[in-house]
Amino acid sequence: MATASNVVIVILVVGTLVVHLGNYYLRQQKDWRAKVLLILGWVLAAGIAAQYYFNYQLAAPRTLNEKERNRIAEKMKQFAGQEYTGLVGSGVADASDLWREIGLSLDLAGWQYWCCIPQPSRTIARLPYGGHEVSITPAAPEGILILWQGAAQIAPTEALAKALRAEGILAGSGPTMPIGYPNTVVIEIGPKPQK
Repeated sequence: MATASNVVIVILVVGTLVVHLGNYYLRQQKDWRAKVLLILGWVLAAGIAAQYYFNYQLAAPRTLNEKERNRIAEKMKQFAGQEYTGLVGSGVADASDLWREIGLSLDLAGWQYWCCIPQPSRTIARLPYGGHEVSITPAAPEGILILWQGAAQIAPTEALAKALRAEGILAGSGPTMPIGYPNTVVIEIGPKPQK
């Protein structure tokens, strides 16, 4: 059974051979077939390169390094004192590290951590590496949603989503149902979008 990586390697080899064949014809006969083979080979090679790039981008976990975290913190300082809490999807591979880094950014900015969203369908867990406790939900939508409950949280949620997007993390903002704590922004981390 051929795996996807084997198919990619075969196409890459065929593309390289077509480029060499086109190059040979171009030197020997200088006719239209040589140009067609040369172009076809380059298109195959470019397609493979693009596929590797996009597969890597889709497979790579979402992360924030120290500089990115500090840039987010700097942008969020204008909302110091804002309460926030987290909600992550069960089984989301990069949620733990991402929650820790977002939480550190907000702590550096003077935001106030609040734990947690009590619901019968959710559990509370302390994620590894010193992160804040977070509510775990059985299902979360793709991406990161920064959710507000009242008009006072609209500006901070939109600013945080924009700051995350500026660092290459897909995030959006919007309203959520009341959770009983009207001053709290909810950061919901779901699986990485595969598009």
